[in-house]
Amino acid sequence: MNQIPESARRRMQAQAAGDHPDADLLAAFAEHTLAGNERERVLSHRLTTDDLMGGTFTIMGPASEHTLWSQPIIIQPEVAVLSIGAVRQVPVVVNVNGTTSIAVGRRLVLALTFDHRVCEPFAATGYLERVGELLAGLDLESEH
Repeated sequence: MNQIPESARRRMQAQAAGDHPDADLLAAFAEHTLAGNERERVLSHRLTTDDLMGGTFTIMGPASEHTLWSQPIIIQPEVAVLSIGAVRQVPVVVNVNGTTSIAVGRRLVLALTFDHRVCEPFAATGYLERVGELLAGLDLESEH
C-alpha cells in the first residue's frame, strides 16, 4: 500500500492545526492518489485483505444508483464510516437576478456513523457539514 510522503503528512498535520495554507490541497491530492491506487487494485481484483485491515475511517459509496441512503456499521478498529448516497435530480428553488424560479438540481444524502467514545457528536456533525459544503461546491459539468 502506498504511503503518504512524510513532508505531505507534516503539512496535513499542520493544516489540522491551521498552520499551512496549502495543506487542504495537499491532503486532497494525497487522498486522491491513494484512492486511485486502491481503485485500480479493486478493479483489477488485486485488493487483498491486508489492504482493508487497520483502517480507522471508511468512505462507502452507494450500492446502486437507486440507493438513496445506507447506514453502515463500524467494525473495530474503525472510528467512523462516511456513507454517500446516489446523486438524485430534484426540483430546487433558485434566485437569479432577483427572479425566483424552480430548476433541476442535484442532491445526495450523506450519513456518518462514528464511535461516540472517540469522537464527540459536535465535531462529527461539523465534519459532515464541511464534506457537504465541499461536495456542493463541485462543478460536475466541467468534470466531463
